[in-house]
Amino acid sequence: MSNRLSNQKNGVVIGALAILVLLPGCGVLDWVKDKMGGSRQASSQSADQGMITDGSLVVVSMDGKPLITQERLIKEKNDVIESNPQLKAMLAMMDEKQLERNLVEGLTNQEIVKRYIEEKNIHASNEYQEELERTIRSIRHMLNVKYFSQEFPVSVSDADAKEFYNKNKDSMPQLLLSRGGIEAKGVPFQKLEEAKKFLAQANQAGGFDKAVQTANVADKVKDFRLVNKQSLGIDAELRDSILDIAQAPTTKLFSLKDGTHWVVFADKKEDAQYRPFEQVKNDLKQYLEKEKRVERFDQEISRLKQEYRVLINEDYFTPEQTAEVPNGAMSQGNETGMDQPVATVNQEAPHAARAA
Repeated sequence: MSNRLSNQKNGVVIGALAILVLLPGCGVLDWVKDKMGGSRQASSQSADQGMITDGSLVVVSMDGKPLITQERLIKEKNDVIESNPQLKAMLAMMDEKQLERNLVEGLTNQEIVKRYIEEKNIHASNEYQEELERTIRSIRHMLNVKYFSQEFPVSVSDADAKEFYNKNKDSMPQLLLSRGGIEAKGVPFQKLEEAKKFLAQANQAGGFDKAVQTANVADKVKDFRLVNKQSLGIDAELRDSILDIAQAPTTKLFSLKDGTHWVVFADKKEDAQYRPFEQVKNDLKQYLEKEKRVERFDQEISRLKQEYRVLINEDYFTPEQTAEVPNGAMSQGNETGMDQPVATVNQEAPHAARAA
């Protein structure tokens, strides 16, 4: 039993650490932060090889020089955990040394790749630099939006979430456990007199099923099962008529616009069932906060467009109109001596030109 639990634990660790190994190390992020005007509080490095010399225990070396020290490893581990909050809950299932070992593997691989790129001078290529600049711009835009949005905080109260819940619980599938409805079945008739006769039989002792046998219409019975607003395979007018039934069981006659007459037996009525508000409250608040952030963002952008006197030349986006040329209009003769029709909106112009 202990071995099995150990294997399960290791499986979770390996899965989580597989993510960690793929996470970017300090090299690229440091470069990006430096280009964007910020940087980590990094340990001191030697000027020639960039090897860390912070005086702590060396964990990994390259060419006999420190590459990853204990101090750097701890900082990298803390950074990974801080930037990936979802991993915090998984740490309880991880062996800390195994975590550090996998993290070291990822950092070492990144340093090897970095050294190779620099030694081959690949990073100096135009293609590399252009892609790097695009990446930096993308990151800057992302951070700008993030911190711009934080300038205009929004909040959603429990009352706001409750109001949204009450207004939308019938239209949002994630809030519904059962749509409810009316269990019903019916028989169609072409003649109103026949429908009324059947209704009278259905209201006598034995009810709807007995009337079906007496009238010998079992092959016409349609079982609608649970009828609600989302029911398919049933005429919309008939569906809405069934849903208007206030109490069940009961038998009703409905005459439709298409000329058919339905005798419907409503067996029972079920109320819709919803997920408890407390169960979905936090999710709803997050959803509403996101919606409010988007709304507030748009409002502030509109305001700042006015403040910054932003003008957009809408004429630029208007399709250019091609000048019309009368049929038969031609350009000057070309070198071959053949007349060429002038480009025109009228597609018949080339034919007219040749005819002329």
